[in-house]
Amino acid sequence: MDRPTTTHHWSPSVTRPRSLTALLAVVVLAGMLGACAESPEGSEGSGESPEGAAGISVTFRAKGAVSGAQLSQAADQMKQRADSLGLKDVRSDVTGGEITIRAAGASEKTLKALGRTGALAFRPVVALSPGAAGQCEDLRREAATRGAGFVAVCGSQAVAEGKEEVLDYLLEPAALVGSDVAGAAAQRDSSRASWVVTLAFTSKGAAKFADVTGELAGQQPPRNQFAIVLDDEVLSAPSVLQSIAGGRAEISGNYTQDSARELASLVEYGSLPVHLNVASVRRNRR
Repeated sequence: MDRPTTTHHWSPSVTRPRSLTALLAVVVLAGMLGACAESPEGSEGSGESPEGAAGISVTFRAKGAVSGAQLSQAADQMKQRADSLGLKDVRSDVTGGEITIRAAGASEKTLKALGRTGALAFRPVVALSPGAAGQCEDLRREAATRGAGFVAVCGSQAVAEGKEEVLDYLLEPAALVGSDVAGAAAQRDSSRASWVVTLAFTSKGAAKFADVTGELAGQQPPRNQFAIVLDDEVLSAPSVLQSIAGGRAEISGNYTQDSARELASLVEYGSLPVHLNVASVRRNRR
């Protein structure tokens, strides 16, 4: 506890009665106790807790009818994601069909990201066009015409041919999905001075990845591209020049350390068994 900064200078030639000296001691002590009460440890000046210390909780509500077991599984996975990011004092509670998650010092953005479904798929590219071309509806009609499994993903700011741009895609059915991935990690790529997410496939996933990349390598652009899709967003769509063995892949883009770690966490712990929407955000003051 800091002592009061105000210094009283007394003249040494003045003699005080003992009762006055005792009264001054009581007043000084009362002032010190009052200062401690008004300024909690860790706060500065305003008397309010900093936002990081105050804490934020985000409540999610499931889309459609889901079971209690599904919600509990989703809450456990969200907590695992939070723990992998190094968040402290993580709590995930299921109450009345909703999941509330909180963590000390976590930002609202980070907590909301924990509720992403995280459904990962690797899809060969059929066609693509710049987002500004306005061909999204045409691609959606084409996907419906081709049948089950074909999808159109529009407005993704993805890395394609080494450049980042907003593109619309027509994609084939998924050749690999999240269950084919054994692990994911954020890693700094020193050659590009950026962050990437590295993926390690299961043994079956590695075999499928080698087969499909071998098929794509013989195609003309853009049919030689392999789109990595998370939920409804293309993260990257690299070209394939040869069959890729070894059971590893990489997701590159304009990632920071935090965003790469968040993506790796989503992939590492698998997709949630339910689709969640943010129901409310609460800032909890201590």
